[in-house]
Amino acid sequence: MAETDKKVKAIDDAGLAEESAANQAESGSEKKAEPAKKEQSAKKSKDGKSSKKGKKNSKNQSQGLKGVLKGLRTEFSKITWPDRNEITKETITVLVVSAILGLCIFGLDKLIIWVLFQMMKIS
Repeated sequence: MAETDKKVKAIDDAGLAEESAANQAESGSEKKAEPAKKEQSAKKSKDGKSSKKGKKNSKNQSQGLKGVLKGLRTEFSKITWPDRNEITKETITVLVVSAILGLCIFGLDKLIIWVLFQMMKIS
């Protein structure tokens, strides 16, 4: 089990290093892109809207969706799924605890009803 934990930690560390490098690369490209955005906003059409803006947004949205899906795949690969024995044990635990709580609620309900009927007989 400790060996598996070491592998998972190594994978997580590698993933964090890749994310850090990607974030640094993106921040550098964003700084270069800012002056271009300012120039583009200065060149507006007569109605005050940029003609290239619609095309650019749809392209960014499709790249964003691909990025999200890629991120989901990466995160799902990191999940440690329970084996059949763990699922069986946890299911039995849930059923037993549910049955015990159900019996407790049933008992309290009967006790409250009995107490109320006793109070009604006295008065």
